[in-house]
Amino acid sequence: MRDLTRLLKPKSIAVIGGGAWCASIVSAAEQIGFDGVLHPVHPSGKQIAGRKSLPSLEEFPGPIDAAFIGVNRHATLEVVAQLRSLPPVLPRVFPKRLPKMPRRKIFKRS
Repeated sequence: MRDLTRLLKPKSIAVIGGGAWCASIVSAAEQIGFDGVLHPVHPSGKQIAGRKSLPSLEEFPGPIDAAFIGVNRHATLEVVAQLRSLPPVLPRVFPKRLPKMPRRKIFKRS
């Protein structure tokens, strides 16, 4: 059986992106008492939920156990590629907005 400790009890979390969604992830982690390493990651280095963000994933101190990705769908592919180049990580991908799919009739009434 595989060890799921990193999935269920991460010691380090990267929150990638910069909007209100990322701030809410940081705040939620603080509210539940997460006591590991938690860094927002944004190229500008701006403050997110009262924390200065790291400009890149390469700046993260040590291995990343979990990554919350809150960027647009085009940037998501680039972020996942960057994560793959680092030591193993368990990303959680939450696109800001899913593309709209055309509506089709599934059942035809006779």
